[in-house]
Amino acid sequence: MDEVKLKFNQDARGIFFIESNGEQLAKIDIDVINSNLVVHEMNARENEDLLYLQLFEALISYAREHYLKIITTNRFVYKKLTDRSDQYADVWDGDAD
Repeated sequence: MDEVKLKFNQDARGIFFIESNGEQLAKIDIDVINSNLVVHEMNARENEDLLYLQLFEALISYAREHYLKIITTNRFVYKKLTDRSDQYADVWDGDAD
C-alpha cells in the first residue's frame, strides 16, 4: 500500500495524495480555516474505494492530531462520518456543519 502524503501551499490550502512511481493515484483537496478542516473533492485513478479509504483515514488522523473539526461537502467523507458518527465525534459535529 502506498503512503498518503500531505502538501500545503502558503494559503493553508492543501491536498492529501497517494503516489506510485511518481504518478498521483488519488487526492483530496482540503483547506484549514481556524480550527476547521474543510474537505472538498476526492479523485482517484483506480481502486477508488481502497484509495478513498486510505485518504479518509489520513484525514481523520490529521484532524485528531491537530484538534480540528471536519466540515465536508464530499459525499464519501460525509457518508463515512455519518455511518459511525459516535466514532468520529471528536473531529465532526454531525449535521451542525
